[in-house]
Amino acid sequence: MPRRFEYFLDLSDFDPCSPSATLPDLQLRAAQLTDTQVLAELMLDAYRGTIDYDDETLDDAVSEVQAYLAGERGGQPLLSVSRLAFEGSVLVGACLAGDWHERHCPMIAYVMTRAEWKNLGVGQQVLCAVLRALCEQGHRKVRAVITEGNAPSERLFGRLGFQRVSIT
Repeated sequence: MPRRFEYFLDLSDFDPCSPSATLPDLQLRAAQLTDTQVLAELMLDAYRGTIDYDDETLDDAVSEVQAYLAGERGGQPLLSVSRLAFEGSVLVGACLAGDWHERHCPMIAYVMTRAEWKNLGVGQQVLCAVLRALCEQGHRKVRAVITEGNAPSERLFGRLGFQRVSIT
């Protein structure tokens, strides 16, 4: 199993991402329990060919999303702050948060971007939207876990001020 590193962000130091960092054609909304299938399809597309892909199938991705929604991945899901990004009716990105009970703070459980939308700012837009929502709810810190060698995630979280704090 690859090593994973825990990252931390003090939200009082968070610059809430300027509106100019948004993509104009994307519509953001909170995640819902009924989003299982579209999230699974996005997850499979986003992770295929990356360091976090292990020949999963759509059924595996559905199981992973169901585990997140059941509170088995990243703690109880925080759907009201999690964000999905749509271009028309197509889900192109998502950032899902959970309540990491052991750390007494939220965690970013997943950031996913559809393959053809990568490197266009979708991941940053959904992650910033989640961080803003966490700030608005009064949270003071947030954590994430990133697989060692996942350079795109390391860069994204680093740009927003996350610091690597430990190995999980």
